Amino acid sequence: MNFLKENHPEILNSIDKIYESDLSKISKVIDCYCQFVNIPTKQIMGEYINYKDIQHRYKAIAVVLRIFQPEKLDNLKTKVKSSIYKELGPYLQINNDTLQKSIICACNQFDLYRDFKKEIKQIANYYLIEARFNNG
Repeated sequence: MNFLKENHPEILNSIDKIYESDLSKISKVIDCYCQFVNIPTKQIMGEYINYKDIQHRYKAIAVVLRIFQPEKLDNLKTKVKSSIYKELGPYLQINNDTLQKSIICACNQFDLYRDFKKEIKQIANYYLIEARFNNG
């Protein structure tokens, strides 16, 4: 990532404008996030998880939004696509109410915290690069 940033910033800029349209890949994005931060995917699944894992869940959801519906992170009033709910809730094994609250928290943190935003962009770019070079 640093190599691209230093030597080919135009690639990262072009990736920033790319987003995924195949919502069946949401589970791959969640798995990629967990691999990137070196935690098992099961750790962010289910209704009742600890605080540290909730933060990971918010970040994973923000990465999903960054890749599948980036306009949601730029405008908090934008509604999340129902198809994202249909894929994300069952994969994370949480109900729609918990998912909705998690999406709100993820979006708020993306909006408020520069480090959170930077990490989300980095992991989203990592996923997009991996997907492009490994035929995702």
